[in-house]
Amino acid sequence: MIPRRHLGATESWSWAKAAPFLAYLAVQTVCVLGLRTTHFPDSAAYTELSFSGDAKRLQTVPLLFTALGSDPMRIAGQVVIAAGSWWFLARVASELIRDRRVALGLRCVLLAFGLLTPIASWNSAILSESTTLSLTAVLIAVWIRYAREVSWATAGTAVAVTVAWTFTRPDHLILVVLILAVAVAAMLRRRNDVIPVAVVAALVLTSFACFLDSGPRKYTSSQNVWYILSGRILPNQGWTAWFRDHGMPALTQTANPNGVPDDLWSWIAADGEHTYLRFVLSHPHYTLIDPLPYFSGERASLYLKNTSEYRPTHTSYAPTQPNPRPSFLSPSVNYARVRPVVPSVVERLLFDQGQFGEIFALIALGAGLTVLSSRRFGRDARILVPVLVAASSIPQAYIVWLGGGETTGELDRQSLTLAVSLRISLWIVIACALDRLASARRASRADQLG
Repeated sequence: MIPRRHLGATESWSWAKAAPFLAYLAVQTVCVLGLRTTHFPDSAAYTELSFSGDAKRLQTVPLLFTALGSDPMRIAGQVVIAAGSWWFLARVASELIRDRRVALGLRCVLLAFGLLTPIASWNSAILSESTTLSLTAVLIAVWIRYAREVSWATAGTAVAVTVAWTFTRPDHLILVVLILAVAVAAMLRRRNDVIPVAVVAALVLTSFACFLDSGPRKYTSSQNVWYILSGRILPNQGWTAWFRDHGMPALTQTANPNGVPDDLWSWIAADGEHTYLRFVLSHPHYTLIDPLPYFSGERASLYLKNTSEYRPTHTSYAPTQPNPRPSFLSPSVNYARVRPVVPSVVERLLFDQGQFGEIFALIALGAGLTVLSSRRFGRDARILVPVLVAASSIPQAYIVWLGGGETTGELDRQSLTLAVSLRISLWIVIACALDRLASARRASRADQLG
């Protein structure tokens, strides 16, 4: 029989170990506790679960919402998942760092990210963003672990999380293709290891399954083609003529319930998507240059564009989109309610919405410290995954813009995942560089004292 004092010691040790996470979970809860749950017109679609391809949304979020059953349970589930995800990322990332001070600083930064207004607010909304952002944090963490130690356990975890993350949003499919390309490169370097081969095979199957599950994307993609036509193509006579030459019918007065002329909507549903793809491939300026202004965004003015009339600027999507121009890298989007718990000065340092200066400074600092540490100590294998994640923000941004972007009125919402993942990766890169420099300085001092 175990003495009572030993039981007490074991329980005390367990609670002491769990206390920091429970405190973080409590703060996450405070962010949304008692606030009104936010619904939007497409919220109901996230509660419709189907594996037969006839649902409007991919399965990860509907599966979660169906399992939780009610809005209060869904909000509670999103809070718990968010707390666990950001805690896991902070722990895995800090394990990369040798210097205690740098490791503690990185852990605090990543935990603070999970509490920022642009991130924590989604926990009070019935949409996909909360789950997507939480899974993004976990995705980065599990691939960092896989890169550090290639084993069946790390590979299986990385693939499982990637599958769940892929089936949160349709545009993640193209990003999985990028992950697959990196996995193939790793497989070629480790030709005698079966684990990378299994990872590549699993990612191929994931991409194929997501591609076949076209039900959630067909209606949405047709809508986006209409937004692109009405917002970009039809105002441009040359582009309109190109589409007319490739089968687009003339506009008519009769419109369907979506406000789209009947003939045009029928053409969009049948031929619009692949015609737009041909347009993208044959118009490099549109494809490569036109999205560039949306990387940084811009500050609103008192004057309308191309006019001297003095009145406030406006936008067709004022409730959901900043004016005059949204930003890929620093989206200004707050759809849901949140109780701020992070000081505003820290919020601006970590995620200054609508401002390019903060992210530009992070990129410059990360690049500078990495170059400095690499010149002194050589390449740092720890930053492989964070650098790839940061680099992926560029193709992600192009995917968002080419998929509709500002014409849908939700470019900032669609850019949130890339903006968050970019910041996470840059802070990890900075921490790794600082760790090498701090470790070298500590070793130098030890040699002097010795």
